Amino acid sequence: MRVSALSTITLSLLFIQSSAHADSILDIANQVKSQGWFKSCSQALPRLNSISEPSPSSPDWKVYIKIKAGCLSELRRDAEAIAYINKKLPDAKNDSEISEYLGTSYIRLGSFDKATEVLEASLIGADNSRLSEIYSKLALSYSQQATQLSPTDTLEQTRVLKKAESAALEAIKLGNPAAPHFYTQLGQIQILKGDFVAAENTLNLALSVNESYKWEKLELKPIMEAEILMAQSQARRYQGDDVGADYMAEEAIRKSPTESLKIVMQQIHEASKTATSLQRKSHKDDSGKHNLLNQIYIPLDEDI
Repeated sequence: MRVSALSTITLSLLFIQSSAHADSILDIANQVKSQGWFKSCSQALPRLNSISEPSPSSPDWKVYIKIKAGCLSELRRDAEAIAYINKKLPDAKNDSEISEYLGTSYIRLGSFDKATEVLEASLIGADNSRLSEIYSKLALSYSQQATQLSPTDTLEQTRVLKKAESAALEAIKLGNPAAPHFYTQLGQIQILKGDFVAAENTLNLALSVNESYKWEKLELKPIMEAEILMAQSQARRYQGDDVGADYMAEEAIRKSPTESLKIVMQQIHEASKTATSLQRKSHKDDSGKHNLLNQIYIPLDEDI
């Protein structure tokens, strides 16, 4: 699934007051608005870099900063995006859009504590159309924070995973409609919690939602289906159903529409088999459940 990581520039900011830069910046802003970040940024960023940055006192300045920061993040130039935002807007937490860009880049670089901090801040003043995506990113960040905790710190793992689950549920609640990857993410978190029955139900629902979801690009539907099937495979494997797990994984690989995705799915399948085998031999917690953390593949929404 390809869901934009970044919000649409606020309409009021697009109608920039006239200045030496206004026509050019307005043109670039309209390009981003009409084409979306994914399509436009490879062209919009060089165009923006050819324009002298407006003075901070100019009404054009904030728009310039938002487009540049957004495109750096969209193009996966995450270290640059973070450095740029922190330099230009050290109080970025006071701007919901900028905070979301910053949080997205922190997630990709594995700085989950920082990602959580700025994404929580981005909820304040966020446009209603962005809330579901922000909560989804928070769910991802919380989940990954849990995987980095010591395996013996079960109380903290439980606390953080509960926050991840709550955020994922909020993303589903606020989605209009809720995208299939929200349900898939919730199912993956439930696997991390060891709640396999809930995970199976949620992932089955994800398949149903994916079937009827109105994708802007039809080719994204089989990609999402493959992601869900692989998550179901992992749920089966952690319950000891290796035959069912292998079948679901093979289906995920077979239905992957590109060779590159087939390779990724095969790698996840092999890693899951190896990790689970090792866990069964030597890594159980005090309750007798397998330690599931660090095993579940939870992609960024942009990468599905």
